[in-house]
Amino acid sequence: MCSITLGSTPRFELVIPAAYPEPVYPEFFKSIGLRYKAKLSNLTKLDELSQQTIDAYYLLRYLMDEKEKLCCSPQPLEMSITIEEFQIRTDQLMRQLTTILQYKIPESSKPYGLMFELFANAALSHAIAYNCKPSKLGSPIQLCVERIRAALEEIDIPSFQIAFPEMMLWVIVTGGVASITTPHQAFFIKVLADACLAAGICNVTEEMHLFLGGFMWSILYVNPAAKFFWDEVAAAQVQSAEAKKGSGG
Repeated sequence: MCSITLGSTPRFELVIPAAYPEPVYPEFFKSIGLRYKAKLSNLTKLDELSQQTIDAYYLLRYLMDEKEKLCCSPQPLEMSITIEEFQIRTDQLMRQLTTILQYKIPESSKPYGLMFELFANAALSHAIAYNCKPSKLGSPIQLCVERIRAALEEIDIPSFQIAFPEMMLWVIVTGGVASITTPHQAFFIKVLADACLAAGICNVTEEMHLFLGGFMWSILYVNPAAKFFWDEVAAAQVQSAEAKKGSGG
């Protein structure tokens, strides 16, 4: 039987892993990030939460670009970070987004304070879908989709598009792609079609990446499994445009 005396020198030493350096983000990340931080702060008066949200945006965009080096280039490229660091950064992002979602938005910061919830749920659904790949139904993705839909039904979407043009459209796109095969798919098809018309996007499959490329866009959003979804969005867009013409709107 082995006995250990309290206070005695341990037989082994704990190995503390080296800290990874903070990512160096390109200048165009910072440019649009500063613009959106100012928008969020000015409209909600929540400076700290605005900074946390933009920090999460930077990290998500960074991880998205790294992931696409592996799976979306004609010839796969090496990531500038290791797979281990990619996962550590993904875990860090999940914690940041969870913190944002747990923040109780004061009534004085609404309605635009709901943009924090919309962004965090969309970012969480993207990270889970493309970095973790769980099953769709019964997974956290469906919960994110339900929360995004609930928030979209609560707000005036056109006014949010005016205030946060790229961010708002990206939220709707991400929620829509995540809604594929769920009961919420038809809702997102209609909302996305209307949002594209409002943004002046006529051909969703050809122009969407041009509108969102500077903010955040992934080729994974238009993978073969999503073709039906995008075809339905295009069809709904034509129907909405014809309906507006017919009503003189």
